Amino acid sequence: IQLLPMKDIKSSEGDHLLLQEEKITKKSEEEDKKEERKKQFLNVQSEDDRKRKMYDSQDALRKKDRARQYLSKRGYEGDISSLQKDADEIQKNMEAPMISIESLSNYCMAACNADVLQITAGVTCLRKLLCKSEEAPVQAIIDSGIVPRLIQLLDPMFPPSLQYEAAWCVTNIANGSREQTQSLTEKGALTKIIALFKSEHENVKEQAIWAVANIIGEETDFRDLAISEGAIKLLISELKTTSNQALIKQGCWAMSNLVRGEPKPPFSLVEEMIPVACKFIHTEKDNDIISNCLWTLYN
Repeated sequence: IQLLPMKDIKSSEGDHLLLQEEKITKKSEEEDKKEERKKQFLNVQSEDDRKRKMYDSQDALRKKDRARQYLSKRGYEGDISSLQKDADEIQKNMEAPMISIESLSNYCMAACNADVLQITAGVTCLRKLLCKSEEAPVQAIIDSGIVPRLIQLLDPMFPPSLQYEAAWCVTNIANGSREQTQSLTEKGALTKIIALFKSEHENVKEQAIWAVANIIGEETDFRDLAISEGAIKLLISELKTTSNQALIKQGCWAMSNLVRGEPKPPFSLVEEMIPVACKFIHTEKDNDIISNCLWTLYN
């Protein structure tokens, strides 16, 4: 019997072990690939992934619907339309011949005027710029430096029609990117706009709620800031007493945004929204209201 040298035996054993390791590795890789193909075929996702994708899709659709509403909303109601008639005459002279970004500096100058009619005309032109059906010049308006003035015009010392126009401008700016929305929050917009929840004018309240809903829907930090400013208590107080459908619709949109995002706000801060959401689910027929109330409860 021929004996193999010790060196050859060790080499043979090493080759055998190496071959075994390669087989195990290859088998593991094949199993991983098989499992990955299975997941892709069955579209297997974690609960968090499904929830996130479903929420993102729904949220995008809701934002798109809000954008369409911006473009169709033009009128005023009640006493807040009286000042507008005079401002319209001044505005016609400013448009030359239509609202355009080239006249932005003129609109800003009017908005900073001391005369309330000039201010209203200038802010109305800014609002119309932000409501253009094509891409609104949000960044150009921010870069003009007019944002602090728009926030100032939310103050109760100004006429409600002017507050309304300024709140509308803020709403549309908040429909932009996170950075554009931050240009509002870092200048104290949330404090001013949340205070308008207590306005005596329904249109002003509705627009203020809409603006806050847009702001807080962009970032959990903005949401938490709004909660710290008392947004939930003021919102719930309005929703419990109003019968205004437009206000209810915006209020339910705001409620759904007050509980979206991670981490969630403490339950103790948002639990008072539950009975309000349940009430509207059973009493309202508007699909948007019901959908937003369901999203509030879901989150």
